[in-house]
Amino acid sequence: MQKTNLRPIRPVLIIFLMLNTFFLLGREWLQNKGFNTDVLVIANIFLVLLAIVSFLMTRRSLDAKNPNVFVRAIYGSFLMKFFAIAILAFVYIVVISKKEVNKPALYASLGLYVLYTVLEVRSLLQLLKKPKNDQA
Repeated sequence: MQKTNLRPIRPVLIIFLMLNTFFLLGREWLQNKGFNTDVLVIANIFLVLLAIVSFLMTRRSLDAKNPNVFVRAIYGSFLMKFFAIAILAFVYIVVISKKEVNKPALYASLGLYVLYTVLEVRSLLQLLKKPKNDQA
């Protein structure tokens, strides 16, 4: 089994730690602004895990000889994220919060999704720019 280099995903982990620290230390301030910090922390953890799994799926496909493997990995990671987020949102909206959905936290979670997706794509693009012998 090939060792996977996690250096390109380091910015994702740093942003994750910074955001969770902010969500936990600024809990009172965020709650005064109308945010449910529990939703933000759970969404942050969930989205960083999805970003890492998606990065690893796509990263492994870069070494394949067949370019279709890369395309399948991109589509697979998109579908995985789409359904995982849809299920989590459904559980939060319908089962947990019922009529008291915290819209500011939900919109902030959408922003977190966009942030992690941009960082993941940026990391993959950095890997594509490097020569093959530097990726290991």
